[in-house]
Amino acid sequence: MPFVFDAVLGQDFDEADLPAWFQGLPYVSATAPQVALECQVFEVGGVLRVNWAVVEELFPPGLID
Repeated sequence: MPFVFDAVLGQDFDEADLPAWFQGLPYVSATAPQVALECQVFEVGGVLRVNWAVVEELFPPGLID
């Protein structure tokens, strides 16, 4: 499927546990070639984080925004 939902709930990460490139990003780029849209849900310091990984070129202009 080109759509993926990743959830790591119940394990609260510290900001220091995340890779440096991941910290503070509003979204990240999808890396698997077959995935067009991925939702990543996890907790950092007791705060729920939701990141979207998307290949924008596969969607109509302005849809992802």
